[in-house]
Amino acid sequence: MNQNQTTLKIVTYNIHKGKSFLLRKNILKDINSLIHNKKYDFIFLQEVRDFHEKEFKKSQALQTDILSNGIYKSFYGKNKIYKQGHHGNAILTNHNVLNVKNFDISVSPLESRGFFVLTVDMNGITINMACTHLNLRKRDRLKQIDLIENIIEENYYDQPFILAGDFNDFDMGVEKKLLDLDFHNMSKVKSFPHVYPLFNLDKIFVRNM
Repeated sequence: MNQNQTTLKIVTYNIHKGKSFLLRKNILKDINSLIHNKKYDFIFLQEVRDFHEKEFKKSQALQTDILSNGIYKSFYGKNKIYKQGHHGNAILTNHNVLNVKNFDISVSPLESRGFFVLTVDMNGITINMACTHLNLRKRDRLKQIDLIENIIEENYYDQPFILAGDFNDFDMGVEKKLLDLDFHNMSKVKSFPHVYPLFNLDKIFVRNM
């Protein structure tokens, strides 16, 4: 935001349904501690398994309730539905949310993806916050950026916009395409693989701010 406005603290994290590498261990409590070690304005989360029958019987709580931890309000966009439950994107915040929309940007039957948007009032200024998780295949990712461009132009034209998530952008093709749309990556941190990070896959883009 410009110099007359408050700086926003934002984090994005693909929680992989609350499981560790290769799905061997439930680490939701560890993730919860990690995202609450600082105070953020917005927490963007991908692969949130908000409901799973077996896990719910154990915890008696939705993942969004666990992750919001009574500190934040949680907003969830469902992407993938299966027999025992569903997962999708979520945003945690305490700011005044005016509107919530979840757009389907799936381009392959193998991967169900969403573009989850909150419209927020920040001290009288309307800002749109979107959380997404793009496909693994490059061709699919570029198609999804085309869909996102159309959604923004039709619904949020010329409005302040923050777009964060897991872009699987191994070759920087997504970032180059978003730059052409006047989006700028504010997070250049290499985040994958976690043991020895080589790629900047988790990004935060801004436009008209």
